[in-house]
Amino acid sequence: MRGLWGAWFPLLVFAPFIVDASLTLARRALRGERFWRAHRTHNYQRLVLSGWTHRKLALHAYVLMLVSAACALVAQRQDGSGRWAIICGCVAVLLALFAVLELRFPRAASPSLPGMEP
Repeated sequence: MRGLWGAWFPLLVFAPFIVDASLTLARRALRGERFWRAHRTHNYQRLVLSGWTHRKLALHAYVLMLVSAACALVAQRQDGSGRWAIICGCVAVLLALFAVLELRFPRAASPSLPGMEP
């Protein structure tokens, strides 16, 4: 409220979750799926289904958020172009990370939760 940081700051801190949710929902909408229905296609869900423990997933998520928060703090001290370079770089890294997950952990044929689809 006092202008300590811009609206971009919390978006960058939570970018791992925002990017995952945005990509997942956009993909489902483009495929004509009912994107508002329960499903198991978010990357974190796919990792658990592939054998990751909740602990391992949580630790990796904490690291991603810590890195995102550190990038946001560094970006806060930069001018406009430097700030945008950091923001775009973080998003590019997340997109690349999620692309690797796509290749390493292919999607199941029917990702919806049982009993959730008609």
